[in-house]
Amino acid sequence: MDTPPVKTVDRGKEEVTKLCQYFTTNRQAFLAPGVKEAHIRQSLIDPLFEALGWDVGNKAMTAPQYREVIPEDSLDVEGQQKAPDYTFRVGSLPKFYAEAKKCGVNIGADPAPAFQLRRYGWSAKLALSILTDFEELSVYDCTMRPRPSEKASHARIKYFHFGEYPDRWRELWDMFSREAVWSGAFDQYAASKRKRGTSEVDVEFLKEIERWRPGAPCVGFTRGAFDFCGAPLFAAETRAHPFFPVPIRTDTPLSRSRQTIYQYLIDN
Repeated sequence: MDTPPVKTVDRGKEEVTKLCQYFTTNRQAFLAPGVKEAHIRQSLIDPLFEALGWDVGNKAMTAPQYREVIPEDSLDVEGQQKAPDYTFRVGSLPKFYAEAKKCGVNIGADPAPAFQLRRYGWSAKLALSILTDFEELSVYDCTMRPRPSEKASHARIKYFHFGEYPDRWRELWDMFSREAVWSGAFDQYAASKRKRGTSEVDVEFLKEIERWRPGAPCVGFTRGAFDFCGAPLFAAETRAHPFFPVPIRTDTPLSRSRQTIYQYLIDN
């Protein structure tokens, strides 16, 4: 078993400095149109996180269910299965995601990759996550509900150009190194950036329901906030509820999350 040595901040800085020099020398090759994202991950982004002390390749041969870095782990996002490029964990508990892009993607200005990452983090109730193509790196607050219309700068709390990595290494280390996560420093930093309480996804979901206008037809229950649940409602038995002057249909095979919200409506 090849157990990686404990990484120090100084050792990590040495490694990332060499990595930045390597990228500078070969930048045009990495920006070439035919270069795949997988190649960028293997050559640049994996080593970046290894410099932060993470065992990206599972060299320690930890049991699969306890790997500290999971590539393309499965995540349910509004009823669809997605796969964040990296999930960084303590035991089996996800702490943050990193989403990788090919070099040349405008991490600083393109809203689509930012929305994608924030949507992953929001769905998993993670506080912070990273978006990077190595040339640029953005840190996002994932406690704010993402919307497709928002700019790339929305909810971004840190931005790095690769040329800044060596000089600002302590910032990256204190936020996202393995040492910072395991020591609790990551949680302290994330807590200082939080803008809402602990049940943000569920609370926002219920706010969506409570914003529905009185008198909306029952179809709004399936085609509004619950469109992602996928199972249509079929009428046989109905019950009235203060949120809906018209009856709410109850005889349906609801998904687990949908049944929970439905029960909230009935009980409250």
